[in-house]
Amino acid sequence: EGEAPLAASALPCPVRFAGPGRWLVFGGLAETPAGAARVDMSGAWVRIGLEGPAAAALLAAGTGARLDAEAFAEGASILTRWNRHALSLARLGETRWEIAVSRSRALDLWEALRAAGAEFGVEAVGP
Repeated sequence: EGEAPLAASALPCPVRFAGPGRWLVFGGLAETPAGAARVDMSGAWVRIGLEGPAAAALLAAGTGARLDAEAFAEGASILTRWNRHALSLARLGETRWEIAVSRSRALDLWEALRAAGAEFGVEAVGP
């Protein structure tokens, strides 16, 4: 996945891998790190929290990615698809996940997660 231009712990906000040389930074930065460019996309993304003992199974069923703790450690993130939704997925804790999705797809994804989550015992919550 590569290394962030700054250590994630040095930033006051979450940093997510978005492709070679690209990173999503959620939150404000007082200044742009040296060698980096910044584009404000805050109006384009919505963050959704997903939590529960079966959250990884629910997400894996829609992505096909291996999301167990051994393969996908806390703090890891990927760009993937969940069913028909392109999104950034990050593991925040043992049973807590954060999804970033385009604003235009957020409501549809929220409703799909709530419907699918009931089967897995997972509840969609705000970040």
